[in-house]
Amino acid sequence: MFGRKKIFFLLLLASCLVITFTYVLLSYTSEKQYKPLFQKIRNKSKLQLFTGIFSYITFLDRRNGIRASWLKDCQTYSQIAVCKFIIDGLDMNGKSISFEKQRQINEEDRHFKDIVVLESFAGHNFAYRFYKLMEWAYDRYSFDFFIRIDDDQFLCFDRLVYELPYRKKSPLIWGYMHCKESRVWIDEGFMIISRPLFDMLMNRYDTLLCHKWGDQAMAIWLVELQKSANIKFFGDSRIFHQVAAYSNIIKSKQDICHDYLSLHGTYSKEMVLFYKKYEKERNNNKQMYTIPQVTNTCRWSTKTFNTSLFHGKWFAIPKLCKNKPIWSNDNLLVGRERNHNITV
Repeated sequence: MFGRKKIFFLLLLASCLVITFTYVLLSYTSEKQYKPLFQKIRNKSKLQLFTGIFSYITFLDRRNGIRASWLKDCQTYSQIAVCKFIIDGLDMNGKSISFEKQRQINEEDRHFKDIVVLESFAGHNFAYRFYKLMEWAYDRYSFDFFIRIDDDQFLCFDRLVYELPYRKKSPLIWGYMHCKESRVWIDEGFMIISRPLFDMLMNRYDTLLCHKWGDQAMAIWLVELQKSANIKFFGDSRIFHQVAAYSNIIKSKQDICHDYLSLHGTYSKEMVLFYKKYEKERNNNKQMYTIPQVTNTCRWSTKTFNTSLFHGKWFAIPKLCKNKPIWSNDNLLVGRERNHNITV
């Protein structure tokens, strides 16, 4: 009797071991099909332009609108340019996004191969997101220009690439300029940074102060850099800063990319419409693009930036980026798009 009990016990133990081993193996293979969120690449690729397109996980419609429009031009220039959608890998409380969201974004990236998931926080933590993207891009690419752009911007990519060789390789910040006394800053919706300026920022990486808003953080960084360096500010009037989707540009403008460089407030449907107009323009208008001079028309100094002059949701106390500050778990900022799903 004792022998039979011993045999039964051994068979039961063996069965348990087999079941445990099978579960671990299946779990491992299931997890292996999803690539790690954060990766390191040692070899740097040389580029003229790196473009990071900030997008929330749930904004697939906006990403597809860009893929169906100006991202095609970025892919045409793939030997000198890289464009990536930038997604937060952490939620608004600093915790990892759910396994289901990881699975969804990895499936999307497997199909399009154009997504980067950062160890950054969702919500109103724009400066830290920018900060982490700079680190990610610096580790992987040697580029002449760095672009941070939102997913509601239509970019005349062909015109931009044509223009970049005419820009001297000096410290340059380029975009739509807000001009107010003690508050001059380049809007973060579309911001171009030259390599010399980018390197200056990376040399101070551990001392950079973050802010709730990325463009205010950049203004703070530039004030410090200007104490020892001459930085050029280019407030580009060709950047449409209102909501292009609700304007009359689609109906009235024939030569979009001869009149503009970027159109803010362009959503998935309008993104495709603008690109179709641009394609007709490119085929019919053989005139070369004009190259405007780098000018700063703001009468106020860029060497001071007083964050205390901002109020409400625009105000925040700067904190060291390296300490991973989280300011807000407010609802996602969807811009001025009407009726957009903001599920997180």
